[in-house]
Amino acid sequence: GPPAATAAAATAALGFGRFYANAGLILCEPSAGAGGGAGASSRRETRLARVSYTSTMRGDSESAGKRLEGIVAKAISHNLKVGVSGHLCYDAQLQKVWQVIEGSPDAVGAIWERVSKDDRHIIDEDTVEVEPVEARRYPMGWGLRYSGFERANGEVREVKDLDVSRCALIQLAYKSYITDQETAEAEVMQTILPHAMVKNAKAGVTGWLLYNDRTATIYQILEGPPDSVERLWERIRKDPRHTIVDASVSRREVKAREFPNWSMAANEVAQSHWATQSY
Repeated sequence: GPPAATAAAATAALGFGRFYANAGLILCEPSAGAGGGAGASSRRETRLARVSYTSTMRGDSESAGKRLEGIVAKAISHNLKVGVSGHLCYDAQLQKVWQVIEGSPDAVGAIWERVSKDDRHIIDEDTVEVEPVEARRYPMGWGLRYSGFERANGEVREVKDLDVSRCALIQLAYKSYITDQETAEAEVMQTILPHAMVKNAKAGVTGWLLYNDRTATIYQILEGPPDSVERLWERIRKDPRHTIVDASVSRREVKAREFPNWSMAANEVAQSHWATQSY
């Protein structure tokens, strides 16, 4: 069948010190021991590993959301203890999870083994990615950052009519769909994102963006002074290249920036290689 990075393969890969990818498969090269060859000592040891995946929560929307909040609360304290950081995004309407975790291969491997065996969600096997990294993308102090695009009983959970004039910093979150799905990935990653990084830096706006190429969906968070965020939001809201899900829009006051070093950090869930083939 089509090659895919499975949860089992990712777990196996994390039991070793070095990783490499070949033809879309996550493979592992066993650590060299005695007699490993003259070149073994010159190979660089991987100090950090990163795993990302998407999954779907089981059960009804309300109970799934509550279960996930409980998982996140426990994960934050545990991750801090074992030196793991990461980010989790949850779309309550679709009950869809995107998560990335990073840290030492041993710590990430132990967490991933539990995640992959958790029957409260169904992992999209071909979205699992394991990679060696030299530096963290997500600050150690996070433990696990949680970004929820949530609705409860048809209502947006966070207060939508926030009096932004009284806030020093606000965070605005929304979900949207790219209008032209044929050129969606190129539009987002090559056009929209680079321009956003420049404009946001000039306006003092920071934030984060997740693009799911499988569903042509954008999840974005903007943060900064209210005037700057609202001016940027007006341009985003009127952009014909995407359709905003009105019920997803939320604003909240924040005491400090959650994405202070990113004019616009971006992550992508790419199309499955096999889903894009024509036969």
